[in-house]
Amino acid sequence: MAKNEIRYSGAVYTPEQIANSIVARCEELLERNNNLRVLEPSVGDGSFVRALHTSNIDVSTVSVVDLDKEVIDELHSKSSFFRFPLRLYHNDFLEFAMRYEDGTPPDLIIGNPPFISYRNYSDEFRQNSTLLANQCDDSVNYFKNAWVAFALTAEKLLAKDGLLAFVLPYEILTVEYGHFFLQSLQESFHRIDIHVSHQRAFAEIDQDAIILIANRKDRMEPGVFIHRTDSFTKLETGEGKRIQLLEGPQRGLEMNAFLLDDLELDTLREIRQSCSSISDYAGSTPGLVTAANDFFIRNLDEVRELGLEDYAQPILRHSSFINGSPVYRNADHKKITCQVPSQFLHFQGDFKKLSKSAMDYIKSGEKQGLHRRYKSMIRDNWFEVPLANPKPGFIFKRSHSHPRIVVNRANILTTDGAYGITPHEGYSIDALCFSFFNSLTLLFAEMDGRFYGGGVLELTPREFRGLPLVYKEPSKVEFADFRKIHRLAKGKPEPILDFGDTWLGQMMNIDGDTLQLIRNCWERVRAHRLRHGGLIQT
Repeated sequence: MAKNEIRYSGAVYTPEQIANSIVARCEELLERNNNLRVLEPSVGDGSFVRALHTSNIDVSTVSVVDLDKEVIDELHSKSSFFRFPLRLYHNDFLEFAMRYEDGTPPDLIIGNPPFISYRNYSDEFRQNSTLLANQCDDSVNYFKNAWVAFALTAEKLLAKDGLLAFVLPYEILTVEYGHFFLQSLQESFHRIDIHVSHQRAFAEIDQDAIILIANRKDRMEPGVFIHRTDSFTKLETGEGKRIQLLEGPQRGLEMNAFLLDDLELDTLREIRQSCSSISDYAGSTPGLVTAANDFFIRNLDEVRELGLEDYAQPILRHSSFINGSPVYRNADHKKITCQVPSQFLHFQGDFKKLSKSAMDYIKSGEKQGLHRRYKSMIRDNWFEVPLANPKPGFIFKRSHSHPRIVVNRANILTTDGAYGITPHEGYSIDALCFSFFNSLTLLFAEMDGRFYGGGVLELTPREFRGLPLVYKEPSKVEFADFRKIHRLAKGKPEPILDFGDTWLGQMMNIDGDTLQLIRNCWERVRAHRLRHGGLIQT
């Protein structure tokens, strides 16, 4: 299935071996193993049905639901081969759940719900998810992906001593609505086990996944536990690492607790509580939202050819255009102006008062339908992008090797792929940049941010502002040495962190062993993020 189809259907079928291992683990956990009623909310190619068929679980009925009629028809043609009655429903699962008429609630709900972003919901699914949110007294803002709606609906249907087993995206551990979901689930389940695999579950998509098994039986130690495993083809049965679902600056640390030992956790908790945050020293604002970067941002040669020099302003569109220096200068921007999109076309005012070249160019955009895009339509003039002044510094919200604050000596604009940084009164952008590059701040960037299957790290504005920062105002010599280290490092973070950790230890009065502990934790958490992707310097 093509990636663009997956985006809207969320249909990524579970490999047979993984379905078998999940069913095998459920078999071990089900205390009552006779005449069980099973429900699968998004049956797909039927891998869980086949796994149940070959298991030792005594199943009375299996009800399966899917929005894809071909899937249901295919299973119907094979239904006589299974050792249990198969009830087939061609329906949206939320609609099915609101009209659930089977009477006895299912003992086991198992499957791989679709991963569909809220912006790609169908009208019907968006309406049903809103109804569900109202029924659950929850904000619809928490239903930002279809898997949340599926899982919360499944929890409402499940028997009072039932078991829920789902393949879910890794973001359950990193994003705010995933945290909300776990808190909600913890209220109705005695124990939740989350399995994290070193190997990627779905090779065909850029998506990391976990396996969640929630148990209402009270025969095990209560709480939320995370288990590390090499592969989902064999799930670990040990105790795992217990985590606490905390709010605030400790949340990222707790959600990554399974990667750390107890001494490391205690040390980091104490250090984090004693540190200020970036928000104490600076604010951040998003860059320009053009709604059509390819149209509004061109290279200098193209701008000249189009006769639009009078409308062009320098802009930095992507982090890969930075040469690795913590300071971006006019000379740096001049080097890229003709090779990459680096000029923002700022049209403003009455269309008829623009130059003929500008009017012709805007008309070409309308032929492409750019004026019909939502972010274009809400402007008085679709072609007039609201302009914000360049900020003293910036950080791109996505990174691969490591995030970087950059001093904006060139005084250029950035797109909304970056956040502009403005120091509070009494603080400097040079010092903020200097203070950012150490193992402590970058460790919490790894833990507080979220990442995607290929290993790309992303920080939201709130996550960035919440990072711990030990502020140091460097001397001219120190800042020159800082820039030299970056130049010699050639994009590798280790030499840069060696430099930063030296002054960090002095400022915080911590010994070499503690500094090494922090560095070891950064290396481990970062390696976990990058385990599925190659290390590409950006």
